[in-house]
Amino acid sequence: MRGDDLNNVEIKGQLVRDPELKYTGNGTAVMTLSIAYKLIRREKEKVFYFDVVQFGPSAEDSAERLHKGMVVEIYGRLEQDRWTDREGNSRSRVQIAAKDIEPVDSGRVAEYAEEEG
Repeated sequence: MRGDDLNNVEIKGQLVRDPELKYTGNGTAVMTLSIAYKLIRREKEKVFYFDVVQFGPSAEDSAERLHKGMVVEIYGRLEQDRWTDREGNSRSRVQIAAKDIEPVDSGRVAEYAEEEG
């Protein structure tokens, strides 16, 4: 096994809402956002939604420069949270922990959908 190399994610999608920036009790910045990823297969379009989280100074930077509607490329890793809700049910959520988030040139906005034969 190659360790961390197996848990890398690269995805391009459109922000479905403005980023939300909060701070932990010890002052660490935490930015969350959601993206939509389009996949076109045999002339049918399917949209997938992914939650993204980013921490620290890069989270503050992303929160300042990103906004709803932008197309971004995200590089990070998958993380899974597990918890038990108030009714005792087990819950889980998979999200992308972003290392880097870069806006895509606005001239390429219509090109972010991936076509698959």
